[in-house]
Amino acid sequence: MTNQTENKSNQPDRILYFYEDQGKGKSRRIAIGALWNHREGEGANIVLDSLPIRGFDGRLVAFPPRDPDQNVTA
Repeated sequence: MTNQTENKSNQPDRILYFYEDQGKGKSRRIAIGALWNHREGEGANIVLDSLPIRGFDGRLVAFPPRDPDQNVTA
């Protein structure tokens, strides 16, 4: 069985972000990893590329990957 995280052609089901407080009611969304759903339907594999330290309250959010043609920065 191939590990899904090793298969670079396998796009993640979700991108993981955390929101860094910028003060004055503003925040910045920072991508820190990805999530792949298990083929069996329950559970998921999570790969973190970085760990938030400053201002991290323990919460992460997950969104579907954006279309690369949108050329939008997070």
